[in-house]
Amino acid sequence: MFGGDLYVQRQPKSIFSFESIPELIQSLQRILTYDFTTYMCSHVGIIPDGRKAIKGKLDYLLSIQDQVIYLHEKGWSFTEIKKKLFPGRHILHYISLFDNSPTHIIRSIIDENSK
Repeated sequence: MFGGDLYVQRQPKSIFSFESIPELIQSLQRILTYDFTTYMCSHVGIIPDGRKAIKGKLDYLLSIQDQVIYLHEKGWSFTEIKKKLFPGRHILHYISLFDNSPTHIIRSIIDENSK
């Protein structure tokens, strides 16, 4: 399976403002309907047990999505959710002037859940 940059990393802690966790989840679910073992990622390279890697990332994102929705429904703010689920900072956040940020993970999930 040639997946472009769908995989990149198993447990992303931030995304760019134009990305969407719900859309990423849908894409991961879609490619898991195909029969493949090896996955080729433009960032990571060849992943011999690609199906397992994709399933692992999907499970992680579904868990994050559930946690964000739960905390948001309990009245937690974006900042509180970010501090709980993604307490660290990464150099990419600063380099991108926070266009790549954990806040975008939270926003994309809450925006989709509010529809």
